[in-house]
Parts: sequence; structure tokens; C-alpha cells
Amino acid sequence: MRILRIAVVLALLSIIGCGGPPPDAEVQAAEQALQSAQQAGADVYSQEGFQEAQQSLEAARQEIAVQQEKTFGVDYTNALELLETAKSKAEEAAAGVEERKEELRAQAQQAEQEASEAIEQANEALRRAPRRGKGARADIAALTRDLDGAKSTLAQAQGELSNDDLIAALDHFKEAKAQAERLISNIPSRR
Repeated sequence: MRILRIAVVLALLSIIGCGGPPPDAEVQAAEQALQSAQQAGADVYSQEGFQEAQQSLEAARQEIAVQQEKTFGVDYTNALELLETAKSKAEEAAAGVEERKEELRAQAQQAEQEASEAIEQANEALRRAPRRGKGARADIAALTRDLDGAKSTLAQAQGELSNDDLIAALDHFKEAKAQAERLISNIPSRR
């Protein structure tokens, strides 16, 4: 009879589960890793990994809430795994920030050179554009304004590059190049 009681108690304990207290320390560690990653710029330069970390943390919070609703069978194993994933993904995202910045910096510098060359070509094409004929003066004035717009976009991108706003700089260098190339295609040639 005593063996039967022990077996029943053991069976009940296995059914009830021994989940222990919620993993508050692990939640805080994952949150801290995410905060550190964000401060390093991972939310901008390692977006995919940072978002995966956020999603894992949110899933862990939901799992913890589900487990806290239970009276019996509380088990935080899945939540702990999600929290560890969130922490490691945040740390990986933070570690990748500098490498991504260097890639973007190199791309932005290349784009700056291409935009500068395109603007120089547009400037030269505008200088050689015919100045005589019906509407030529108005056309030249409009093309000059367009060239000034491309130069302004280039200057904006250069400022962004110097302020380490690499994504915006890269976008604006590409935009300046495209503006200059459109301008070149709109400049009539001398006959």
C-alpha cells in the first residue's frame, strides 16, 4: 500500500510539473541584449537579426503568460529556449553592425564617385549644349536648374556620409547620379 501511495504521488508530481518561478532574470538578460544591440545600431544596420531577436523575446513573453495561466503542468522550458534565442540573436545583430557599416561606407563612397562623375559629365554636356534657336535659352535655364538640383542632392549626401548616416547617403548619391544621367539624356547636342 505504501508503494502504491508513493507511485501515486510521483505520478501526480509528473503530471503537475515543477515549473518553478517565471524566468524573470532571463527575460531581463534578453531585454538588456536587445537594448545594447539597439544602442549599437543593430535596428538600422542589422535589421533582420534584430527583428528576429525582438520576435523571439515577444514569443517568450507570450509563452510565459500562457504558463502563468496554468494551475498544473507549468513548464518554462520553451520560454527559456526562446529567451536564449532572443539574447543570442541580439548579440549577433550587434556584432554585425560595424561590418555592415563598413560595407555601406564603401558602397556610399563608390556611389559618391559615380554621382560626381555623372554630374561633371552633365556639366560638360550642358556647357556644350546649343545656345541658339527657338526656346534654347529657356531650355538651358531649366537644365541648369536641374543640374543645380543634382549638385544639391550630392552635397546633401556628402553631409550625410560625413555624419555617418550611411543608408541615407547611399540613397542620395544614387539619386544625384540618376538626376545627372536624366539631365544628360535631355541635353540636345550641337549639330
